[in-house]
Amino acid sequence: MEIGQAFEKLFIYAGSHAQFTPNTRSIGLYYNDPKSTDINKLRSTACITIDKALSDKEAHTPYALFIPAEKCATVLFNGSYAEL
Repeated sequence: MEIGQAFEKLFIYAGSHAQFTPNTRSIGLYYNDPKSTDINKLRSTACITIDKALSDKEAHTPYALFIPAEKCATVLFNGSYAEL
């Protein structure tokens, strides 16, 4: 339930390390179904795409996550963030 705050921290870090480009996309990874998981056990990860390779030091702060190409589900929501 705190992914918005995680995105804010990620954007601050990425902006201060010149990681934003016109191709940057935000991705939220949600690992649990909120209908069947206790609110205190919900897990998610705030992510952005990057265009350049990271040094070993950068790859661990906050941390790099490689997501291989595969089938996935996506949702496009049109509406206010509060309604999301």
